Amino acid sequence: MAKNKLNFNPDEYQLEMADSGDKFILNLIDDKLPTIIAISDIFPTYFDLGLCSKNSIPICLDYSRRTLDKLKHSGDITIASPTGNSLLHCISGKFNSGMKYVTIISGYTNTPLYRYIERRPIVTILDHEKKKIYVVSVPLDEFTIGQSTICLPVSITCLNDNGNQKLLIEIFSNTKSCDSYLPNLSQFAQDTITESINMISSDEPIEESINVTKEIILPYQSTVLNHPQCQISSMGKHSVLIYSGIDEIDYFTKKINPKILIRSMNTHIIYEKRDDQYELHSQYHNMNSNEELDIGQQHFPNLLPMEGGAILFASKTVPKLNSNQNTIDKIRQIIFENTIPIFIIGKMDDLCRKVSTKLKINGIYICLVDYPGDDIMIDDIKRNHFLENTCMNGVTAYAGPLSLVIIAMMNPNTNNFQYFYVDGIQYENFIDSIPFFGTDITTIIETKMINYIQNNVFEKSIVNISEEIVLFNNEFISFSSFKNQMIAMTLNEIINNKYQILDVISQCQRIYDNEIMNQYSNELVLLLENKINQVINEYKKSFSNILELDLNNKQKLANESSKVKELIRKLKRNTQELVDKIGLAISKRKQSSIRFNLAQLKKKETIRQNVQRAMNMSYNDFTDLLEKLCDESGVLWLNLDYNNLILMLKAIKDNKIGKYLTKPVLSLINCRNGDFNIDSFTISLLLEQTAYERLDPIRPQQTIDIVTSLPVSATYEGLRTSSWFFPLIDKYKNLEIPYNLNWINEANDSDVAAFRIISRNTIATASILRDLQLNIQPQDKNITWFLIYITLAAIDELVKQRKNDDDMNHFNDTFTINIRCLICNLLTYTASGNVPASFVWQLFSNNIRPDLPKENFEWGIYVRLIEYVEYSGWDLNKLKTNLRALLCRLLNKIIIKATESFRESEAKLKKEKSKDHLVKMHKIYYPYYEKMVRYCKHILDTNEPIENEKITEILNVLSEFNNRRYRVGSIHQLSMHLKKNFKNKIFIDQLINCILYKWDNYDKKYKLKLSEFVKKTFFNSSSDHEQELDVKSIQNQLDDFRLKLIEERPKMLSMINKEIQPITNYEEIQKLFTLIETSIQNKKKLSVEELKNLRTYLDDIYKNENKLWQPFNPFPQFIKKNNLEIYFDNNANDTDNEKEKVEENQDIVLYKNIFKEHYYGIIEQIANDSSNMRLNSIIEYTAFNSIEEFITLAKFAGFGQTFEEIAHTVKIILHSLIINCKKSADVAEFIVLEQFV
Repeated sequence: MAKNKLNFNPDEYQLEMADSGDKFILNLIDDKLPTIIAISDIFPTYFDLGLCSKNSIPICLDYSRRTLDKLKHSGDITIASPTGNSLLHCISGKFNSGMKYVTIISGYTNTPLYRYIERRPIVTILDHEKKKIYVVSVPLDEFTIGQSTICLPVSITCLNDNGNQKLLIEIFSNTKSCDSYLPNLSQFAQDTITESINMISSDEPIEESINVTKEIILPYQSTVLNHPQCQISSMGKHSVLIYSGIDEIDYFTKKINPKILIRSMNTHIIYEKRDDQYELHSQYHNMNSNEELDIGQQHFPNLLPMEGGAILFASKTVPKLNSNQNTIDKIRQIIFENTIPIFIIGKMDDLCRKVSTKLKINGIYICLVDYPGDDIMIDDIKRNHFLENTCMNGVTAYAGPLSLVIIAMMNPNTNNFQYFYVDGIQYENFIDSIPFFGTDITTIIETKMINYIQNNVFEKSIVNISEEIVLFNNEFISFSSFKNQMIAMTLNEIINNKYQILDVISQCQRIYDNEIMNQYSNELVLLLENKINQVINEYKKSFSNILELDLNNKQKLANESSKVKELIRKLKRNTQELVDKIGLAISKRKQSSIRFNLAQLKKKETIRQNVQRAMNMSYNDFTDLLEKLCDESGVLWLNLDYNNLILMLKAIKDNKIGKYLTKPVLSLINCRNGDFNIDSFTISLLLEQTAYERLDPIRPQQTIDIVTSLPVSATYEGLRTSSWFFPLIDKYKNLEIPYNLNWINEANDSDVAAFRIISRNTIATASILRDLQLNIQPQDKNITWFLIYITLAAIDELVKQRKNDDDMNHFNDTFTINIRCLICNLLTYTASGNVPASFVWQLFSNNIRPDLPKENFEWGIYVRLIEYVEYSGWDLNKLKTNLRALLCRLLNKIIIKATESFRESEAKLKKEKSKDHLVKMHKIYYPYYEKMVRYCKHILDTNEPIENEKITEILNVLSEFNNRRYRVGSIHQLSMHLKKNFKNKIFIDQLINCILYKWDNYDKKYKLKLSEFVKKTFFNSSSDHEQELDVKSIQNQLDDFRLKLIEERPKMLSMINKEIQPITNYEEIQKLFTLIETSIQNKKKLSVEELKNLRTYLDDIYKNENKLWQPFNPFPQFIKKNNLEIYFDNNANDTDNEKEKVEENQDIVLYKNIFKEHYYGIIEQIANDSSNMRLNSIIEYTAFNSIEEFITLAKFAGFGQTFEEIAHTVKIILHSLIINCKKSADVAEFIVLEQFV
């Protein structure tokens, strides 16, 4: 992030540590480039950089005084990031020849410097000639500098060198510190600075020859590693365990039993196993010394190098670099070849992530965390949230692409470790398939890990991720090759290689930074979308061809439509895992309860691009944006009240802005004198011209920053007071029907979003200024509420200015245009974000069931909007309809909660009855139903006389069920035509065929018979009495089943115009036939193995289908063809529109009868309020902040204009919702809303 703020590319520079006492020379080749840079998180407050010379005391070069002689200070440059804001200070320019300077590090407003140590601020000296960045060791620990608020770590002496600037840099070995802060230095601080300047030496350092070998002198007798006699032997397959950030390692040492054990803290200490004991490694320390040597500090500073240092996991201090890098490389190579290293790590400092390089280690990373408690561990959502927030600095810094990451915690209830999957690729015979994030893999770790690391190795654990190599289908290829392979694949090939592709996405998350990962992820999103759409279009094309050929065959079209829909659903199911993984990569999350879809991922990318565009916008770009958006109407320029503005900014920081939305709007906005509509070009010009002089609260931090605020005027007071300008967007100016717009798309329109993002950054940037020190993050949702509030305040002020005007609602009036544009801006604010901030925009949409507000305070926005929308010039009928739907949904929420126990009880009872009913249906109803159908077919085929007694017996049994089939359907039709002796034989023949040969049920019926035959023949024979199998009889039965299921089936299906396709599990049925035929030859009884195979094959014929056979309803086209609809319509008595009409005084009787023991609470209250609804007590059950809010909305929605009328309407609505409480919520609400039509 800091790169964008600098005028050079730091990636081209080499980092080097500058320790206390170091001296070096640098040539100043360009005075426009910074010589000194300090960067830090703004925590606990500002970490200030200053510069002072002996001649300048008491004046210093700092953030407030930005020029001193020919030197320049950058002032506060803030860098926004998702993890917090950072501060950048740069010093550049020419130094005075012969002058001595000291750098000043100051904690703002007397903040002790030790409080900054947690966030690791960095001070650097830059040599642009040699392209080196020297990282200065600044003492910040309390042990060294105590409670001091200022320290003076570096001196700079400008030497003469034939006109060129030559600087002597010295890192003080005895850094002075004192109490004071920039820019107001106390006298004691001035004296301390003078003392430090007097300590500066003018002696130039003697540069060492490059060819001279430097031998490191240790404080003990030892032969150093770069000694020519030092030999390092290679190792075969071995195990390595590295631990850092934890104290207790015995458990894992005994469990893993590594050959090499490395303790990585401030230093690296290497142990080897000898006779079941771990001793200091013989090759990496002096055997004659009794000390436990800090091998890491001198001999072995980097298992992996870090930028500017040499430690695997960062610690409180940065060790010196070993001078012999070749030796280090050799040691590293030997230890990390032919092994799968295991890392046991605790909570690591963030510095390790910040200074990590492109070298990474593939291995198994086990992160130890404390047990969070049973309440969290038994709840999957809470546990995953806990795991997701575990410190992963060490993993992020050092885990290679092929790593497996696990979180481990000791369960105090069992005294055993539990292991949870975090991330990684598949490992055959270990992690055979990728688990979900947070899956408990304790059993896998306990049973498979040790065996896996003993039998497998990485040939090369250390990898350079800059090579961008990934493992795909057991082959290492470049990522570009992988993308080309993906492009060449069909969608089926992508689905077949789904898990290998998921592995690559996991690897990429360890190779690429967020920006590149976003880019590649979105490329994969587009690729997937194109391939999915291509296949779906083929499905649709196939269906269109059938549509043209069989337009009149509605049943066939319905079947084809269902088939295509199922194919599309299956396609999306098969690609969902890929979509979810890409979505998690884009959202930078490890797990999510939200399933992603391609539209969501495209929306995320749109938002990212909009933010990127807004952040990089220049004044010219902003001028073009304003002219493009607001060419006709310009902007609305209004003043801000200083006190209320500060109040609102603090409310953003304290997350309290919601309480202001529930109260009358503050006087945040003041109309300017004269015309406050101004053209877009003028406003952009004013913005650029005033950037250098502004002192108002929400000013830009740098003159090049784009903001949506201006000083009120050019006067002294005006420059200290802020104003705000609102875009009057041309398309909203002329918008006659707001309900046709998709407000989500409007919010993500690149131009509309750019202005909103700049507005957000205006607040975030201003909050970091020293005037406020609020440090609000740009992504803070409270900024959205502020933008909504300031818009409501602007509308409120405009309405007050025109409240006595009789003609306020003329569509083309300036006032109306202003109101309309402001309301549209507000709707885009509510619809913005990955998840919309609010659902207010839904009131201005078509064909939508409005969602209830997520926060109670949002009702204040609804109320204000309803009050102001009358001045928009729009037709408000649709808005009233949507608001009615919203209020009905709110009231229904009361009824849903009140009837919850009743509905659960009813559902449970229904389930129990349903279970008993299903048993009866299968044991009694269906057999008698089939008996009647078979008998009718027999009469039809043979013309035998009808046995009325037999028919009466069957109908008496079926009458107990009294269902639609009996009352008006096929049973009724058969019995009616039986009485007429089947005079209409064609009708009866068609009806029977429809019943007997319906698709799926025909198959299921004969599969069931086949299953019963196999079980009876082979599994139910007596064990006491072995008999020979009747091969001939069995073969005849098989032939009959083959005829019914395979050969005769097409003819049966053709009778009902069904497309003939192979029976489900065709191959499994054929296999079953073949197995039986080969097994029964000359055998009394099948063997145990044959019976086992037979049972397996029998189960296979039911793959993915319901085993129960249920007879059939006649086809809809048969009913229509024979004009039978009238019977169903006239006899139906359970339609959804059925309503119970009850007089008001019967409510109590009715409700008691319906709810029985559940008649209590609000249901009882509503029943008792039969004549006069106690509206106040009902509203208490809602999320409204006051009864007045509800009354305002209810009046607008048409519930009535008086309190009594509204109460009466609410009573009617609640009564209807109670009566229909068993129906779905949307159906019950629809019935209520129909009453308003």
